[in-house]
Amino acid sequence: MSNSETDQGILGPYGSNPQGGGPERHETSAMKIYFCDGCNESIPLADIQAGQVTTIKGKLFCRTCIPPGGTAGGPTQTVVKTRTHPLLIVLLLMLVAWTAYRDLRPLAAGDFSYTETRGDLQQKDADARFGALEQDVTDLRRDGSELERRVDFYRGDLDQVRAAEADLSRSMDQLRSEIDRLLRSQAETGELIEKMNLVGNRMDLVNGRVDTLGDMVARLEQTVAMGLIAGQHGAATGEVAATSAEAGPTSAQAGLRRQLLDDDPGQRFDAVSQILEGRNKEFTADLIPMLQDEDPFVRILAMEVLGEFGAVEAVPELFTVLESPSAQIRKTAAETLVRLTGYDPGYDPRASQGDRTKAVAAWRKWMDDR
Repeated sequence: MSNSETDQGILGPYGSNPQGGGPERHETSAMKIYFCDGCNESIPLADIQAGQVTTIKGKLFCRTCIPPGGTAGGPTQTVVKTRTHPLLIVLLLMLVAWTAYRDLRPLAAGDFSYTETRGDLQQKDADARFGALEQDVTDLRRDGSELERRVDFYRGDLDQVRAAEADLSRSMDQLRSEIDRLLRSQAETGELIEKMNLVGNRMDLVNGRVDTLGDMVARLEQTVAMGLIAGQHGAATGEVAATSAEAGPTSAQAGLRRQLLDDDPGQRFDAVSQILEGRNKEFTADLIPMLQDEDPFVRILAMEVLGEFGAVEAVPELFTVLESPSAQIRKTAAETLVRLTGYDPGYDPRASQGDRTKAVAAWRKWMDDR
């Protein structure tokens, strides 16, 4: 700070401005304060009055800042000599030597950047780190903004995906319901077809029975005619009638066996019905092969007849029938097996293949244990 005015009255003979004014000073409302132009510290008024200040080229210097040869333009300075302790001098010399060694060693090695002070280097390093930190913060904020934008974008996509998954789940539920209904419709259609085939077979059976009745009527008419002839011929005719009566049952059994092998399913069904009506258990062995008949209604009726007759020898073949693709045939076979074995393992003819296999295995094990 430079002084703005001079005060010749206060300085008196202790100093004068080379331009004719007194030493510069600053002034307040209470008193005038003078400042050194060297150290910018205030100068005590006692030092001014004691002549411990001087002015050089319009600048005011205190007693500690008087430059060498600075007595020009001012009074002769009184030099106060003080005695310096030798140990202090040695320490100062060691400090100077260490400073010179520290600063000159990098210079000797060609590293001129070391001429900067340690404080400057630390300040530069701190400034560099602070700048890098500011850049990192800026990058982090930018990345954070970008990340928030992406999160918002992906959140929208995730909501869309969840909505699509919900729609897909509902569609899958509807599809499962449709599949279940379709399976039930297929089962009902299969049963209806079986019933229609049964009705057709029954019609064939009725037609066959009508034909059989026609044949019986023709045979009856022939018998009546033969009876009339026998009445005319006496005992000889009686002997012929007795012989025919003895051969009748054997011919009927042979006819039924031939009818069981007929190509017409209606004839086979009619033969099985006649065996059931006549309670002819001697045809049990002939009915067991009928369990593999190509007509489902013949197979079903044969199983019912075997169950009615208590034919336990048909059990192994009935286990084979349980593998049929028709649920109705499997149901009849299971009912016949329960009737013949007296054991029900809970077999469900409409269950899955795995469940049916487990039930059959349990059934076979029970049979083996018995």
